[in-house]
Amino acid sequence: MSALAFPLLIGTISPVVAGTFRALFPEFRTADDTLVQSRLDQAAVQIDTDVWGDRAGEGQAYLAAHLLATAPGGMFARLASEKGESTYGARYKELAIIVAGLRFRVI
Repeated sequence: MSALAFPLLIGTISPVVAGTFRALFPEFRTADDTLVQSRLDQAAVQIDTDVWGDRAGEGQAYLAAHLLATAPGGMFARLASEKGESTYGARYKELAIIVAGLRFRVI
């Protein structure tokens, strides 16, 4: 997926924000808007746009999905293991490694 498909999803929930997140992760279509927005906001403060650059929105989306999936009521989402890991968290970790590699290349 292109990094451009992942705008930063910060701010008051709106049909566009909710629609964008749910288009990426339709399994969260029944999650409460307030809960989705709180996890998007929680993820946003953990994503430094100076570090993540064009991939910030993608990182935020996957981290928010992971936070939703591992929340007490998140059992409706796909879990990769019983250790509190999710498929979204695994992708978030992959992205973090990619971003770190881009920031710390030896020239």
